[in-house]
Amino acid sequence: MPMQSLMILLVGVALLITGAIVLGRTVLSKADYIVEEVTFNNGEVTRAGTLTLPAVAGQHPAVVLMTGTGPQDRDNVVVPRFRLFQQIADYLTQNGIAILRYDDRGVGASGGVFEEASIYDFASDAAAAIAYQASRAAINPNQTGVLGRSEGG
Repeated sequence: MPMQSLMILLVGVALLITGAIVLGRTVLSKADYIVEEVTFNNGEVTRAGTLTLPAVAGQHPAVVLMTGTGPQDRDNVVVPRFRLFQQIADYLTQNGIAILRYDDRGVGASGGVFEEASIYDFASDAAAAIAYQASRAAINPNQTGVLGRSEGG
């Protein structure tokens, strides 16, 4: 699947998930995939996140989820009890796409200080996340992408 098509698909899926959540439906079953708490480094800063992998063997297409402006956790909780990135990861992983989502610098289990970081640091963190995800044996390095919102998009 060409990268542009994958990105258009992911945006459409995000809108469908958001619609499902607004209508009161939930898609939070972890029965069909593997959840791993992971860490990766960007220079001196250790980042912490969650990698979800389809439970079937083989290499999978993969996406890194990017948060927007301001300090946010891996679930992108910008509205209380609304875990946008957890919902997106759940849906996409149940449909065969591996997802890496991670805490911003100084948020959750990630090291660093958010207020001391620049947009270049955040971009470098994203590159480190992509490289980490692509290094995993279960990831198809030719089918990777990024999905973000606000500053992360």
